Amino acid sequence: RACYRKLCSRCGRHSPFAPHELRRRGLRLVVEQTVLCVTIWLARWRCRKCRLVFTDYPDFRTPL
Repeated sequence: RACYRKLCSRCGRHSPFAPHELRRRGLRLVVEQTVLCVTIWLARWRCRKCRLVFTDYPDFRTPL
């Protein structure tokens, strides 16, 4: 797992962050007029300073 976030949003500390857990997420993709259901795993991380837990979303997926 690799965390792509560089700063904690609460305390502003630089990475590295501690791994916390994995979360399964379902996505729907449109490929040539067909909808595909895909499952991906999202990493959750904890800031070592302030203990904030956050999900690190990939670039192609925005948080809800």
